[in-house]
Amino acid sequence: MADYGATLKSTQPGTFSVGRFCVGAELSQGVDDGALYANWEFDQPQSFLLEDAYVNNNGILYGSPQFTTADGHKCIVFNGGNQYGEAPPSVADFGALTIDMHINRSGTGKDQRLFDFGTGAEECFYLATTGENGKLVLIAKHGGKSHTLDSAAVVPPDKWVAVRVAMDGSNAFITIDGKQVANGKFEFSPREVFIGDTPEGNFIACARNLTGFFQGKMDHFRIYRKVHEDFNALGRVPFALTQSVSKESIEQAKEAAAAWDEWSKKKTTELNKTLGYDAYGEKIKALEERKKQTETKEQIAQMDAELKKLAEERHQILWQVRRAVGGNPFSSLVEADNIRALQENRKYHTTADWDGRTREEVAGKVTPEMKEWLLRVRGF
Repeated sequence: MADYGATLKSTQPGTFSVGRFCVGAELSQGVDDGALYANWEFDQPQSFLLEDAYVNNNGILYGSPQFTTADGHKCIVFNGGNQYGEAPPSVADFGALTIDMHINRSGTGKDQRLFDFGTGAEECFYLATTGENGKLVLIAKHGGKSHTLDSAAVVPPDKWVAVRVAMDGSNAFITIDGKQVANGKFEFSPREVFIGDTPEGNFIACARNLTGFFQGKMDHFRIYRKVHEDFNALGRVPFALTQSVSKESIEQAKEAAAAWDEWSKKKTTELNKTLGYDAYGEKIKALEERKKQTETKEQIAQMDAELKKLAEERHQILWQVRRAVGGNPFSSLVEADNIRALQENRKYHTTADWDGRTREEVAGKVTPEMKEWLLRVRGF
């Protein structure tokens, strides 16, 4: 957690009203916990907040997935149709990467994307279950080249399994329940697909084009910014504590949430009009009226096909609007403002940000501390 700064100092006496602190780590010495970067535990039910239990890598949940307890696991449930999460852009922009998750797959007979990180269909990497049996495949695409690692084992349906994938820039491997099921040459570094001036998109439980939705449960989804030779030696995952929030902070958050809701309604109406959502509705209504007056089976069949196409196109507009508007960022009243400020002051968000800033800043203005952080954490 102390990757966000070499030191943590307070010039004012008293207590923090808002903040998140890691238990068991020496912040002042820059000690981190196994290079853990993000930990979505899914322990606390949320409407549309993909909440990081470790620091502050909060994202957005779409489709209102349910939260439940199953077989002793506090988990999130994805329906395989329209529910997924979108993580912040910085979480996968590293020289090396390990992703660890605990899943229970219920969907069968279709390819399902467990995650899809990157900046586009040809600049991304993802892990998916494929075919009836649910074999795992890791695929990376960059610079016109593709890299693939297939597993020999399957992810069984209706059973909790631990899945882990790791990449170090030269090789990659996949494990299921601690047993390595695939390894091989994989000359790809995750940071390569995070290109400057290109919108990032880090998706959990679906592909970036909103297909291949994962159907099942997730107990946790964790990201480490390095590959460990002995992953089990890391021990218990560290956790963070959110301090109590003052009444004034809560009221401010409520006011901000209400203002955002008002803005989102206006923005949704504006986008619907621009993209033609309402116009599609009028076309569908008119076609349905014409269908009532049609008698031949051939014409009815043609109209049904056209109605289906119109409905699908209208649905795509709906998702475009939802993606553009996003979720209410003020929904969580407990905000880790101290750590967020520390992140903003001490780290560059992504490799692309670093590239942009170095072009603008003359040599010597970038601190040695920042260069050391980028080399150590980002691998670049």
